[in-house]
Amino acid sequence: FSFCERIRKLAKADGISLSATIRLHQLSSEAPPVDRGVLMLYNTGSLYNPDTENSILDSNDVKPYLSKHIDYDLPLTAAYPTYAWAILLKGGKFSAILHKSDFSDRSLYREIGGNMFEVVESHYLENHQLLVGDRIRVEHSSMDEIKKVKGYVESSFGSSMNCIIYHLDSLNLSKYSETDNLTILKRNIVYLHCKS
Repeated sequence: FSFCERIRKLAKADGISLSATIRLHQLSSEAPPVDRGVLMLYNTGSLYNPDTENSILDSNDVKPYLSKHIDYDLPLTAAYPTYAWAILLKGGKFSAILHKSDFSDRSLYREIGGNMFEVVESHYLENHQLLVGDRIRVEHSSMDEIKKVKGYVESSFGSSMNCIIYHLDSLNLSKYSETDNLTILKRNIVYLHCKS
């Protein structure tokens, strides 16, 4: 906090405001000495737990933190995910995050149920060696989950909270229908994190 106070003072002298990422568990703690907070509604689950179905966004992970009205001593903006990734599991343990999320090549991967794939031919991907038997858990941000979490946010903070879409690009938006895109984009967006 003392670091934030010093940076905030320096930034304010140059007309710059300071924001901090606020994780869900921090909502029950003292707010940091910054001008605004960004409520992190992504990476809500554990990457390291092999039983996790979706570490990017799971409304069941979010709900306990947003089950009542919250008076947080800092203006907040809600950040919702639209990205996808894959988790490489070796021997049932987390090994790496892969940015590829399409594993439809049956010469390399076999679907083993839900969002899980098994490597059937050893190869390299994104500088990682994938061996026969390694597993890959594909994760994405579904519109249903985003809507559920947005509902929890609105019931805890009111419906006027601004939104950040993380991150906005044609590949991410192509996963959603036009109606879903409008749902994401229609209200209170203050920042679109665009990947270059």
